[in-house]
Amino acid sequence: MIDFNQTVEFYPFDGTPLATRLNLQEPPFARRSNCFKQLDYIGSYVSGLNCATVVIERRYIDRDYMEDHSVFYSRNFFPYSNACQRIHFFRVEEARLRKEVMALARLAGKDGDKGKGEYRRACESFGEKYYLGFCVIKPLHGCPVGRSVLKCYPRDAGEYQRLFPCTRNYDVHLFGIRLTISGLAFQQQDAGVSACATTALWSALQRIRSFEEIAGATPAQITMLASRYTLPFGRAMPAEGLSLDQMCQAVQSLGLSPNVYRTDKYEYGRSILYSAAVSGMAPILILRSMDGKSNHAVTVAGIKVKAKHSPSLLPGTKRADAQSGDLLAAYVHDDRNGPYVRASLKEIGGKPQIVIGLKRQDDPSDEPWLLSHILIAMHSKIRLSFGGLEDVAAHAIKRLHGYMQAYMKKQPPVVVFETRVVRAFEYVESLLFSGALTGGNIEMFYKTIPLTRYLGVVRLSADGVGSLDMLVDSTGTIRNLHCLGIVFRGRLRSRSRETVEFMAREYECMPEKGAARLIFLPQ
Repeated sequence: MIDFNQTVEFYPFDGTPLATRLNLQEPPFARRSNCFKQLDYIGSYVSGLNCATVVIERRYIDRDYMEDHSVFYSRNFFPYSNACQRIHFFRVEEARLRKEVMALARLAGKDGDKGKGEYRRACESFGEKYYLGFCVIKPLHGCPVGRSVLKCYPRDAGEYQRLFPCTRNYDVHLFGIRLTISGLAFQQQDAGVSACATTALWSALQRIRSFEEIAGATPAQITMLASRYTLPFGRAMPAEGLSLDQMCQAVQSLGLSPNVYRTDKYEYGRSILYSAAVSGMAPILILRSMDGKSNHAVTVAGIKVKAKHSPSLLPGTKRADAQSGDLLAAYVHDDRNGPYVRASLKEIGGKPQIVIGLKRQDDPSDEPWLLSHILIAMHSKIRLSFGGLEDVAAHAIKRLHGYMQAYMKKQPPVVVFETRVVRAFEYVESLLFSGALTGGNIEMFYKTIPLTRYLGVVRLSADGVGSLDMLVDSTGTIRNLHCLGIVFRGRLRSRSRETVEFMAREYECMPEKGAARLIFLPQ
């Protein structure tokens, strides 16, 4: 009789390789360094987060691998299992971990519904304090790392900051405890049902699923959708990779809109990458080797920016300062290496270069790639591109400068601008969190500003004027675009009100008849 009982084991995180803890052995035709590179990277990563204990579920059923098994591995002559293992990482010693788990279990049975609420809050606090994430281990010893979600790097890091807007919350259950981990799912390609392009798409779609009702696509399903109409590299499985056209086909088949940007110029590529990342879109970077012989795809989970803004004036102008100039690097899911791999952004010959560097003592070398395209999967109703938003910013800055020179008789200041696409409720939440929007003026805000599901936001900031957000209709195009409203944030300076009102008139937010779509929010 087949034994399908569950066993859970505790081990100290003491430097023992994870492959050893998991009883993994490399296949006879592969080397250990090739099989367990990603697993070793994960071990190194959680070590940097002060992991103290690992908990292993010896039998775990994972939906993504189950689909891959059904489509591909169940048809192999070798009898691959359909069950995985799952390993959890905690930054607390084993004895303390067991004690905390028992305390939570006792708390769960107290005081009926009141006790349930207290128990859930205690679980949330426990997870936030100790839990570092999980890693599914597939029964494929040549490529064992399956769906894995790990805690991100800390935000503050001295002269720069790490931001992870492309992540989401995942709920995990262990011993009946609900653990929530914020991150972006990663997995290793297996060259059976997936290659790098498939896993990059899979990670990006994980982010979109957190706020759009799209079907959860497994790697096998992505590969089949991508290869439905074209097979430029031959058969779909075993996977030999996807072309950019096939990646777009997969995105389209899932009810989303693929937006592709060719990044021939450094400033343009940097701007698109920054705007997409701060919008939480999890952009996919299409990379080309320096010799042009190979391609690769990685997914952006976060970015590294300067803690203090430094001017980055656009070419040909001395008065437009792009916030995207603070972008130093991206943290990418690179299926050949691991999650949250640092990828520095540099300029070479006027073009953007991505330099992937592993933060490991045994492999300090960097790996340069040219950034050729950026692929962003977006809701189909978002018709305004990030490039279009940048055109809006350039147009608005020109109008602002012209007004200050012609009517205010003063030298126009440098305008710092930032563009992004956000869901309307997230924009309103940002106003609430900043303290600009309070209970007293929230009703006035909703009566003043009409909101679409997704907002194009162009933020302009200048000395002597202040900061204003132009909210544009993301369902329009650059030739037929409408400004939904203008939100001024902060303290009104000398003559700043008339400047903002001029901008509102220029973009038809202060019509001669009807209510003005302009609101001033003190901060």
